[in-house]
Amino acid sequence: MSLWQLRDIEAVEQMRAFYTLYRDTGDVVEALNSMQRDRLARLRRDLRKAPPGLWAPLIVQGRSSGKEGPIR
Repeated sequence: MSLWQLRDIEAVEQMRAFYTLYRDTGDVVEALNSMQRDRLARLRRDLRKAPPGLWAPLIVQGRSSGKEGPIR
């Protein structure tokens, strides 16, 4: 879920990266953490700053791991 509104392009980019990592790892938390770390590093490299609105609006709610099965 998102903690605040974000631009459609940001939402699409972050969700695409998240679901790719989730598919590859099978772990919801690890996928989200990895997506956010990658995005944070890219923003710092490209923009020399990393406003939280561009890398931190998404959170996982409900369970700590996706290894039990897919999110429903």
